[in-house]
Amino acid sequence: MSKLDASRVVDAVLQVKPELGAQKLVPIEVNLQQALRGVAADNDPSRADSFVVHSPNEVYEFVSLLKPPTIN
Repeated sequence: MSKLDASRVVDAVLQVKPELGAQKLVPIEVNLQQALRGVAADNDPSRADSFVVHSPNEVYEFVSLLKPPTIN
């Protein structure tokens, strides 16, 4: 994921979850192949879990479907 894509996702998340603005969310570029190889190479059963990788477009679409908080 490029830094620009990551930045767009962070912006979209903050629109629907503004309380996360107090957290340090930093968009960074990630080499997905390298990251996935590292996860796949880990043999420690205490860290075994499943995961799904989505494209930046899929993530952005999902986040955009979330409802921003309403002001009463």
